[in-house]
Amino acid sequence: MNMQAIGRKISALRKERDMTQVDLADKLGVTYQAVSSWERGNSMPDIGKLPDISQVLAVSIDELLDNAKTVEFVKNVLTGQDFTENLPDVEILAEVAPILKPSQVENLVEKTSRNNVQPQQNRPETKKASYRKIKNVQPQQKRTGNKKVLS
Repeated sequence: MNMQAIGRKISALRKERDMTQVDLADKLGVTYQAVSSWERGNSMPDIGKLPDISQVLAVSIDELLDNAKTVEFVKNVLTGQDFTENLPDVEILAEVAPILKPSQVENLVEKTSRNNVQPQQNRPETKKASYRKIKNVQPQQKRTGNKKVLS
């Protein structure tokens, strides 16, 4: 999910409806700064706001997000689907992580890592590595004496 593309889409749809950022913000119950940040691609709206945004801008969530797999995953999150059997790919989870709450991301990472338990020598990545991939976090380096140790 490309934040800049979605931001441009929100901006274009808002302008088509002759709305200012303040007008859209008021209808959504957010600040105009939040709308500006979305439109510039600096952040994504919260997943709970997507139905409201699509309603105010008179488009479907599908049109707003423009990616079938991502749209299906977001719809499942919005409806509260339990992902114990049908977990999303790590790539899809990484795409939608910016709009999920941290607790939702952690919960899905935990479920994904539990379902992918393999013998230690064949395990492709740990829960921590999977979380780093999804949250795009680099391992921190700690100094112990003259050596650097990754945590």
